[in-house]
Amino acid sequence: MSGQIYDESSQESLSSTACGNSITPGVNFGLELEECESSSISRYIPIVVEILTRLVELRGINYQGIYRHDGGLTAVNWLVNELDKGAEKIDFNSEKWYDVKAVPATLETFFANLLDSLLS
Repeated sequence: MSGQIYDESSQESLSSTACGNSITPGVNFGLELEECESSSISRYIPIVVEILTRLVELRGINYQGIYRHDGGLTAVNWLVNELDKGAEKIDFNSEKWYDVKAVPATLETFFANLLDSLLS
């Protein structure tokens, strides 16, 4: 079941069904950047980056040091598994999408797991 991310303070939303994809959904982690599922913004931006940065903007932008704190390993692994299903199969109704520390940690995991990693 598809869900929707909604922030009441800014009244912005991100729907998982509105995201475009250029490859068969399934795996978004541990690939080359060009092989990742494309976002609705640009075919050059992976859907994982779009979703996770939007969540940081909506829920964690006022959280000091958001990229310096580790997210819980269980929550990060759950988010990775959800994002690896493909954009149309993501269920945004889980409370784990509201974990302010796990979302940026998942983004860091995405960049670290690229075949030509952007992070060491």
